[in-house]
Amino acid sequence: FKQKTAYEIRNCDWSSDVCSSDLFFDGVSVYTDSNWGDAHDVATVMDSGPHVVAVHAWDLYGMPSALMALVEIDGAAYSLTGDPEWIYTRTSPDVTWADVGFDDSAWTNPDVCTGGWWGSLPADLAATGAAWVWEGDCTGTGEAWFRVDLDLP
Repeated sequence: FKQKTAYEIRNCDWSSDVCSSDLFFDGVSVYTDSNWGDAHDVATVMDSGPHVVAVHAWDLYGMPSALMALVEIDGAAYSLTGDPEWIYTRTSPDVTWADVGFDDSAWTNPDVCTGGWWGSLPADLAATGAAWVWEGDCTGTGEAWFRVDLDLP
């Protein structure tokens, strides 16, 4: 008997109206977003065991980029961007980058963004303690790949 665990993620890639992000559960693309400043709820049910939540985020049009995400399990916060479990790379990984078991040992923690660009938008997501993350002083553009490993009971 495997216990089913309700699993919900809320993500937002905030940078400009031309930014985009793709959300993956265990290597499968489940949502694409191109609206900055909005939080989106995406839910699925997963078995207990290892899983991966991954986000490919990009903004190639000259505006600062950042990602904010919350993973909730059964309605309780489980993982927030800004937590050390979230890692990223700015180097394009191979096609298995969002899969369970991918070797992400060379990936590092993103930097927490502070200052004027992001502030506390979207307010409901920021109120959870999730942080805007990217690289350095978070004023750059480009692409980034983020992931967090989950081990569900």
